Amino acid sequence: MTTTQSAASLASGFRQMYVNGKWQDASTGETMDVINPATEAVLGKIAAGSAADVDAAVKAARAQFDGGEWSKMPGSARGRLLYRL
Repeated sequence: MTTTQSAASLASGFRQMYVNGKWQDASTGETMDVINPATEAVLGKIAAGSAADVDAAVKAARAQFDGGEWSKMPGSARGRLLYRL
């Protein structure tokens, strides 16, 4: 598998955003192309988040940071979860 093929496989798998513990489409339903800057080839599509999507993600992150389960977890456990993502 080439780097371009693996990047394309990766990009094609992220058509949704991970917000507040779940995968979801952009609120507008829009997607945008992922472009290889070296070749300008389109590798795939990802969710095109709107300002409302960003606000929802920030609100969810803030709630976790201020007292949710995430803030009580040791750094090593948070790292393992992020690696799995």
